[in-house]
Amino acid sequence: LSGSDEEDELLRLEAEEERARRKAADAAAKKSPHVGGKSTKAGKGAEGGDTGDPEERPPIKLKLLLLGDGGVGKTSLLQRYSKDKFDPDMLATAGVAFQTEHLTIAGRRVRCDIWDTAGQERFHVITRAYYAKSHGIVLVYDAAEPDETSFKNIQYWMENIRKHASAGVAKVIIGNKVDREDEKVVSTERGEAAAREYDVPFFE
Repeated sequence: LSGSDEEDELLRLEAEEERARRKAADAAAKKSPHVGGKSTKAGKGAEGGDTGDPEERPPIKLKLLLLGDGGVGKTSLLQRYSKDKFDPDMLATAGVAFQTEHLTIAGRRVRCDIWDTAGQERFHVITRAYYAKSHGIVLVYDAAEPDETSFKNIQYWMENIRKHASAGVAKVIIGNKVDREDEKVVSTERGEAAAREYDVPFFE
């Protein structure tokens, strides 16, 4: 992509994110028990202080970024998590795809924006723009890839994270496609060793 194409793509993605946010806000407003912009619940104490009712508090906003080589199964992981679906003919992500999940964690409402990034090298400049905005990064490799390229590229992705993400960003490494046991070439032990090298959690 040329410089102008990259800028156009970033603007398009930012506009798409804003539309998704407005849509989510509109949906939440329709469900909220408010009349005339004021809550019908007793959300304030006698002194006007917050009672701490989790329904009255704004949701915590988190941004997660899925990273890894093309074809490792990032989009499939997201679809399995959000919809419990698996499509063997899933198309490759072009640029960045965006999805929002609404969760309740420890009694608090959480809005989690998940950015599913393209792994192809031509999109890497675009996806780097999202590193700094992320609270957490999920780095995925294909444990059944014959030449182990995506596993070997963990170092490349971690270097990109070091350069472009905030210092305190949470990170995990995921070994994907381990259900293909007869084809698995990257052992659990090697995955765990890679995660220890970068002092991050590991999952398969």
